[in-house]
Amino acid sequence: MIPFVRICPKNQLLITINFMIQLLIDLLSAGFVDKIGYKASVTIAHICSAIGLFALTILPEVTEDPFTGILIVVIIWLVFSVGGNLLFLITHAIRESIYGIENIFDSSSGDLWSSADSNAVEVLGEGELSDEDVRAIGTNCTNYGHYDAQLADVTAALDRLLPQYGFSEWSMEDTYSYNYASDDMSWYNTDQACYLSRDGEYVGSITIYADTATDDLHGIGAYSSDEEAFYQIVDVLEATFQEFGYLDTDLSGQEVYQELINTEDMIVSKTDDSVNGFTTAYGPEIFASKESPSGDDFYSIQMYAPGYYTSVE
Repeated sequence: MIPFVRICPKNQLLITINFMIQLLIDLLSAGFVDKIGYKASVTIAHICSAIGLFALTILPEVTEDPFTGILIVVIIWLVFSVGGNLLFLITHAIRESIYGIENIFDSSSGDLWSSADSNAVEVLGEGELSDEDVRAIGTNCTNYGHYDAQLADVTAALDRLLPQYGFSEWSMEDTYSYNYASDDMSWYNTDQACYLSRDGEYVGSITIYADTATDDLHGIGAYSSDEEAFYQIVDVLEATFQEFGYLDTDLSGQEVYQELINTEDMIVSKTDDSVNGFTTAYGPEIFASKESPSGDDFYSIQMYAPGYYTSVE
């Protein structure tokens, strides 16, 4: 057994050297992180940490003095301190950039991660939020994709396009909003429905999905149990997205819909009474569905900004 009086000075030396290396990394990282980028820095930090931990289990066993092996890891390889300290700095810098956190290293905080989380709550909100709360936050939610077009722009485009496709009767109204935030994630969504009629008879609807906080467009959907009317409604959606430059296809609305529910590579689920298809081939995330739960067909299609169903790099 090694007497405590002999190991204590070594521990002090090890801690001192480790601390000095951390200070060195603090100084050096300010220069090289911006040059190589955060992604590369985080990758290097994880690799260094992994190598350091691995070496820490091997070198003390293969060197004559275990302390020498530990010292090699800390001083010569630098990987343990470089990886751990760089990872600490970069992850906090990323959190700060995401949430607009100020004074994250305030000594009065005591817990850096809880400080970051509390600031995230201040920026994004927490729990179920009212429309007024979300508009006061004033920033787009994090968990839906967004287009630059505003809700008012889309409703104006529909007012112009609907008569061109044979729809002369419609009504617009806000039907539903859902606003929720948790930790660093948020969902702010308002649905505005446009109900379409012909000769006084309801034939289908269009729903616009927009961010409650900013009115930026999430997407737009079409719904109908009248197949002929449905394809005309989808044409309106296509024309709207093409007007804003969001959709790149020469196919008609009917052709896009039929492709989604009939192409094996695009079908994401299929049962005896329903089929669902999905694609991002034309720009937006397009989700199409045909359901026949009681023998009557119901058709729907939604076009969303990338980030609704898929992740955006």
